[in-house]
Amino acid sequence: MQRTIWIGVFFCTLWAHTIADTKKNSKPRTLVVILGQLRADALCYQNVKENLIDVLDADLAVCTGTSSANYENSLFYQAAKYRFVHVDPVGDFSPTLDEVCHLIAEEHQLPPTSWRHFLPFGNHILGGVQGCIGSGAIVLFRKWFLLKNLISQNLLEEYDFFVITRSDLIYLLSHPTIDCFDPEHIYLPSGEHYGGLPDRHAVVPKKFILSFLDILGQMILQEQKYYEAIRLKNNINPESLLLVHCRFQHLLEKICYFPYMMYLVRGANDVTNFSTGVFSNEHGYFIKIPSEYEQALLTKKRFETSGYTLSQFYKSCMFSKQETCKDFW
Repeated sequence: MQRTIWIGVFFCTLWAHTIADTKKNSKPRTLVVILGQLRADALCYQNVKENLIDVLDADLAVCTGTSSANYENSLFYQAAKYRFVHVDPVGDFSPTLDEVCHLIAEEHQLPPTSWRHFLPFGNHILGGVQGCIGSGAIVLFRKWFLLKNLISQNLLEEYDFFVITRSDLIYLLSHPTIDCFDPEHIYLPSGEHYGGLPDRHAVVPKKFILSFLDILGQMILQEQKYYEAIRLKNNINPESLLLVHCRFQHLLEKICYFPYMMYLVRGANDVTNFSTGVFSNEHGYFIKIPSEYEQALLTKKRFETSGYTLSQFYKSCMFSKQETCKDFW
């Protein structure tokens, strides 16, 4: 009997170590999330698949709304493992933001609150609300909506990294592989800061994804704190709002940068809420931000003359927030 017990203990211990070793040695799981309008898929899908999704061996999710034209026909939507689609209001996102305020107050057992105190800054961060330009409020809501879906579908336990990005990016180099990223840091491309933090693409470990995405929720829960910080910023915009948010969430010290290798594009028939871009006869589409395109070209040139493999190149030029990219560029 004693021998049988010890054999059982041995095999249980061996099994436990095997499971632990498998988890330790398994490749981190990654979810790429296309956030917002599913535009420019005819131009970008194959490029994004080859240079981002396949490189990371990632699953794909889309987080969009019914205001995204023909979203169900998008190549990104059709390829996605997860589809988070919100029934958008027509013309004005105010009712949606009111609903979010109600849900947050109810969840935290707080008196009714409102997002409307931020209306003086509306043209910069509340686009989508009637009378405000751009899509700032829509993006804030999409991030909150994504967060709720990640939680409700238990995806925070399924994935180790989340790549929050857009559908209308073209990559001149393949994205860094997942082994380039440290789970103790958040990674952003090193450009297009506009007085804050780049907000078009982010690689976020699961331990930070809740606090990174919850901008709208924290603006509502910590209204006075965010209001004062926004009021003191000149020309608040989505990038500087992200900077304010990351400072309040103690994430700034976690942010690192990698070289900018992608740029925004627009097809001739694609709608846009902001920059229309400059038509490129060479490529046959609109380059939305020429300075971004030039930066991506420079990264490509730096790699091609570096003598490194692509993995070595990326690992040689990851920058923390305290460091500068100026020497590299």
